[in-house]
Amino acid sequence: MSDIAEIARALVAPGKGILAADESTSTIKRRFDAIGVENSEDNRRAYRELLFRTPGIAQYVSGVILYDETIRQKAADGTPLVKILKDQGIHPGIKVDLGAKPLPFCPGEVVTEGLDGLRERLAEYKGLGAVFSKWRAVITIGDEIPSDTCTRVNAHALARYAALSQEAGIVPIVEPEVLMDGDHGIERCEEVTDAALERVFDALFLHRVRLEGMVLKPNMVIAGKKSAKQARAEQVAEATVRCLLRRVPAAVPGIAFLSGGQSEAEATLHLSLMNRGRKLPFRAPGRLEHQQHGERRYGDVRSAQRMRRREAVHDVVVLEKHVADAAEGQNRKAKVRPGDAPWLRPVAPGPQQERKDQAEAERQEQQRVLIRGVSRQPRIDVVDGHGNRDHADNEAGIPCKLAHCGRLATSAAPPRGRTLPRPGGTACRSSAPCPWR
Repeated sequence: MSDIAEIARALVAPGKGILAADESTSTIKRRFDAIGVENSEDNRRAYRELLFRTPGIAQYVSGVILYDETIRQKAADGTPLVKILKDQGIHPGIKVDLGAKPLPFCPGEVVTEGLDGLRERLAEYKGLGAVFSKWRAVITIGDEIPSDTCTRVNAHALARYAALSQEAGIVPIVEPEVLMDGDHGIERCEEVTDAALERVFDALFLHRVRLEGMVLKPNMVIAGKKSAKQARAEQVAEATVRCLLRRVPAAVPGIAFLSGGQSEAEATLHLSLMNRGRKLPFRAPGRLEHQQHGERRYGDVRSAQRMRRREAVHDVVVLEKHVADAAEGQNRKAKVRPGDAPWLRPVAPGPQQERKDQAEAERQEQQRVLIRGVSRQPRIDVVDGHGNRDHADNEAGIPCKLAHCGRLATSAAPPRGRTLPRPGGTACRSSAPCPWR
């Protein structure tokens, strides 16, 4: 079990994410059709080989989710694609569910299938080099849904899959996704996500899944696409973190978010705000989508590129407004500060921020003075019995501890009072009481 715990931690390493290359044959056909490429096995292999041999990919990618066909394929030079990944230190994974099917007697709801024969398939994938797996459960928000039946059966399937994966020595990625389709508000999304995570971890405990050897891949708490009231980025971050802290045990090593239909800029901003200024019990590095995900939403390459440009312009404008508001002190709840988004143009800090920056600079300078005094023992100002100012070498190198002073005392145990006696009748005479006792 120690091996799967190490792999789970590696998958959520800081600065890295998981690349999804597990498109089914029918899904990748739609993308190839959009650019006029034949959907042949050779073209699918060449496309994935192009991704896996990208120079420097291991610097940003910790693992790659593969499709059943891909994990068996070899590159043009005969090297297995799995070996190409492992040679770069990237962990290969495999999608093991067979997709969502309609849930009987629950209109509008689905359950993920694929448990039949899963033990044997996991053993085969382990032999092919897979070290982690993925199973996705889908939960829809609508009128009187999700039902308790839907959340229970999907949580049960996730837990069965996770237990079988760990039995085979494979790290399970547990993915209970609450879809952002619909007109629900962020409050309703948080309520459903909270209930779904509660059911999932109850089932994981029941099936004795080791939490240290798994990765959770949930949705962000966000309003539905058709909602008339879209939540601010700060609200999304706060609601998501609140939900995770309430329901996810600290033993889980990391959270690998899915974008769930958000643009790259939106998902990145939300993830950045979640991590900023918080000490979370788990890591939240985010999840990398491959560069073709725009075609999935907009149909063809040219329209996808146009939509990406529009989204980029819109999101940069939104980010700039957050930074400007925070800098001027107009939005006190904003978590963004100048420098948090280095790709934006610099924003001049307001008076309030300037005062904070000046106070912080003075505090750091005072610390540097004290450190220099202890390590280098510089000459210090002293006053003799006649009131004449002179210099004397510091002998003991003990800091005075006065924030505005920075002088050094020479007595290892200075007495109470405002003066620190020195040999020969000299003393450090500060106007403020000395905190040394």
